Amino acid sequence: MREVSDGIIAKINAFAEQVKTDLQHSDLKPRHRKSFSKIALGRQFDASAAIEVLLDDRPSVLGLKEALFAGLLGWIASPDSSNPVRLSIITSVIETMSEAEQVSQKLLGTSDMTADALARHVIMGSRFFEEIYFPIGGFAAFADANSREVWGYIHESESKVLRTSMKILAYAHFAILKFGDQDCPPPSLNKGIAIVRKLNSLELEKARRDNPDNNKRSKERVSRTLIHDYWTRSKNVLALRYAAWSIKVNSNTTLLDVILSGKTDYKRHAPLLPTLLQRARYVCDEILSSMPDTELYALNVRPLRSVEPLSLPYAKLTRQEIEAVTFAFTGNTK
Repeated sequence: MREVSDGIIAKINAFAEQVKTDLQHSDLKPRHRKSFSKIALGRQFDASAAIEVLLDDRPSVLGLKEALFAGLLGWIASPDSSNPVRLSIITSVIETMSEAEQVSQKLLGTSDMTADALARHVIMGSRFFEEIYFPIGGFAAFADANSREVWGYIHESESKVLRTSMKILAYAHFAILKFGDQDCPPPSLNKGIAIVRKLNSLELEKARRDNPDNNKRSKERVSRTLIHDYWTRSKNVLALRYAAWSIKVNSNTTLLDVILSGKTDYKRHAPLLPTLLQRARYVCDEILSSMPDTELYALNVRPLRSVEPLSLPYAKLTRQEIEAVTFAFTGNTK
């Protein structure tokens, strides 16, 4: 029994020394950096400060980047509500604690109080509890974690207007790349809505020709008022959403789909963050800056000022969409 205890102590000491060495070689909180609470738990999520931390290559407090990444994606999903941000962060903290316990149990080969103590006091450490765990509300906050599933259902009800908003940006993107050097009117929300309405009318006419008894409206039709309302509520994250929409996670799913489902995973999706941010900056500089609403550019570029743009191809459009966009901007169909 004495040999087992000595072995456990030796493992703990070795692991603790490694953690201590890592901390000594890292600057966990530069003077210019805000605390986790101020970044993520205030009235408004501070996306600029979160991105600064996430793009910093230096080691940080365990779970900090995971929590801020989750919070950032929660903010992209619902910028007008703090609830998705908080729920995303809570879920991230739970996952961090679970992983720490698994590491501890694997290291010691046991799941008793000794492993729990190693996980809490060495792997997670006091700074994790002081800076992240207690500010989110401690153990009591975990009761809210299951509410995250509701978030996905809420956004499912907005899927049509979301797709329409992304299409409007895609039409603007196409027009800027194809007709930017011509004397054409600038892209705008209203022009995008006009294109969508024209396409809906064409679709409805075709449906009636194919089936004269069909008097139903197009299934994808979304009212102008609903589009304006959605655009206004999402105004400061349109560039990030369009960029996320352009990134494929698999053949049928975009990063935006994952974000809005509330089922993001740090290990799988964090590597996509640089591309997301760089493409979003491109959207700001090349698309939003061309629109008459100057506030649109200002709001979207604010958290991305330190990010270099990365061009992205415009979304694949149907022949009918290309003709409608071309006509809207040039008066011709070709």
